[in-house]
Amino acid sequence: MAMLTLEVHEPIKKLVVLNLIDEEIHAVSGPHKEGSPLYLRCRAYGGYPAPTLKWVDVTRSSKFSSEFSYHGHRDETSDPKLKSLSYEAAEEASSFSTTSHSGEGKEDSLLQIDALRPRDHGRQIECRASNSGLMDSVSVTVKLDVFCE
Repeated sequence: MAMLTLEVHEPIKKLVVLNLIDEEIHAVSGPHKEGSPLYLRCRAYGGYPAPTLKWVDVTRSSKFSSEFSYHGHRDETSDPKLKSLSYEAAEEASSFSTTSHSGEGKEDSLLQIDALRPRDHGRQIECRASNSGLMDSVSVTVKLDVFCE
């Protein structure tokens, strides 16, 4: 007798970008002062398998830049489930780091830009979540508003 296993995939219910005090950001983040740090949290609710979160700078290139992308994923071997990545960016991008956390029906990825520069004004940063090749990915884009003194 053959056994058949059915795996059900569930779509991501909601994807949001939040500030440090967990307020949802709608379209524009700022105004931020030049030289100040920026913290953005991407949060995906629901979905099975657990979503993978990816930060992308969509302004600097028509294609997704691997230099400003972070692919977070669930780490099945540790608890709490944390992943982090740091990157000292080249001339075009500010230095940034990310940290990812999963659990309790949500996946988080925190993007930190150490010091905003004038060239960051108008930059569009996208958080993309995907959890299955069977369903479309979900994304949220925020535009940075940076003022210079």
